[in-house]
Amino acid sequence: MNETLSQIGPYLAIALAGAVLIRQLLRASARSREQEGPAPTPSETPAAVAASGIPAHHLVVISAAAYAMAGAHRIVHIGTAPTGQSWSVEGRIAHHASHQISHH
Repeated sequence: MNETLSQIGPYLAIALAGAVLIRQLLRASARSREQEGPAPTPSETPAAVAASGIPAHHLVVISAAAYAMAGAHRIVHIGTAPTGQSWSVEGRIAHHASHQISHH
């Protein structure tokens, strides 16, 4: 029994220290959120943004996801990514570079 406890003891100590550390981090995070106060009010109304052609319910979901991930930030632009040949050009450059023979 003593051998088992001496083998498991260090792991239990590490697990306990990790649990205490996580608890302290969660408390500090909760305190910082309380100090931040309410989120700033948006400068644009959803109706003005919805005129861009994106349905209002999509904007609500995108805004909520951005707030959940990054906190109170202003979304400047929502739209499709520009299409072009940049990915294919980069792929060709990498492919051609892999065939270069180095002359030492």
